[in-house]
Amino acid sequence: MTLTKNKISQLSISEKRVLIALQEKPLATFDELASMTNLSKSVVFGIVKKLEGPPNSIPYFSVKGYPHLYNLGLEFVDVIVKADSEKKLQMIKKVGDKHPYITYYSRTYGDVNGMFIQFQNPIGSINLIQILFQKMKNIDYIDDFSILQFSIPPIYSAIKIEAWDSEFLSWHFSWKDWFEKDVSSTDLTSNHSLKRLNVPGSVKSWIKQQDIAILGEIFWNARRKNSEMIAKLKTRGWEFSVPTFSRRLKMVKKECIDTQRVFINPKSFDILNTFLIWGYGDEKELQKIKTKMESFPIPFISTLKIESYKLYWYLHLPTTQMSDLLFYLRPILPELHLNFIDYPRTKIYLLDPDNWDDKKLNWRIDEDFCIDQVLNSLK
Repeated sequence: MTLTKNKISQLSISEKRVLIALQEKPLATFDELASMTNLSKSVVFGIVKKLEGPPNSIPYFSVKGYPHLYNLGLEFVDVIVKADSEKKLQMIKKVGDKHPYITYYSRTYGDVNGMFIQFQNPIGSINLIQILFQKMKNIDYIDDFSILQFSIPPIYSAIKIEAWDSEFLSWHFSWKDWFEKDVSSTDLTSNHSLKRLNVPGSVKSWIKQQDIAILGEIFWNARRKNSEMIAKLKTRGWEFSVPTFSRRLKMVKKECIDTQRVFINPKSFDILNTFLIWGYGDEKELQKIKTKMESFPIPFISTLKIESYKLYWYLHLPTTQMSDLLFYLRPILPELHLNFIDYPRTKIYLLDPDNWDDKKLNWRIDEDFCIDQVLNSLK
């Protein structure tokens, strides 16, 4: 694995500058990137093409457009499933391949051995997830499960290349310093401040299946020409004229995309591993962590959710960083759960346009669609 370990280290200073600029402005034009990096446009163009990599290769980065789930009338639902045998794990994988609202699944080890699954479920239908897994438990397809749901938006952090020491293959970051940062003068954010102005599902009055297909392409990689996305959509059974696609793309970006972020492939570092920490602690102390993440984001890819006394933290970071993180987090979380996520074997799914009913202008949430068809596929 020496080649992948040194992949980021092998980039030149100019190439790293372009990667940092892309993190600051994911959809920057080549002219804007040239201005931000003090490089010529032609040099920037060549660097970006190198970082994107040839077709079917592992790129250094991609720009992902994250859906505005609230506007779409959807919400994240995470499930940790305990399964004590390979046979049961294969059952769960079949659920992943069949369930209409799955986002991804990964094997998980540690506090729970089994599978970690994330859904983008219609708001108010979490009971369908509960019923599905309870039925699977009753017929011994799984051993147990826990549903982790938060009603507030997550806080994201991204890899910061400037924190990476290419010479020593290490990170300039101290959890001790981070936890000791004083946020007493910073207003603690409350869940009440995170209420949206629009009602959930505000786009449901106009969105169509074709728009959900476009949304999938934006999530996969938003930094592509319209012609590339049109060609990709055609392979998935969706044909657009250039004017129609441009018009629908503009609407989808405006109303259905929450944020666009550069995703630097953790495989470029090789030394990064994926962990899920979740648990329960003092509400005031957890709010301080939330404020620190908003004010001083850590230099690693992570997703943090904190709601009252509950914490959920999904992190890509070096194993060497885990010791200090857990040391300072443990006193705050009297009940702490830790799982290693098998990220390299994660399977990702795009939101399926068939989940949307163009006639009823709503997501399909009948039990036959969300439960019975899934269970029948396991027989």
